Amino acid sequence: MAEIAIVEVFAGLPDRRRKQGQRHSLPLCLALFTLAVAAGNQGFIA
Repeated sequence: MAEIAIVEVFAGLPDRRRKQGQRHSLPLCLALFTLAVAAGNQGFIA
């Protein structure tokens, strides 16, 4: 599977969440949130 550059940027960040809160990959979530904001979304409902 090909890696996405924005996910690789966030891959080096430490994950400080508890084990219970680690359902999804932190780098992937941060990348998606960043792209959503860049696309103009202003909240989770958008």
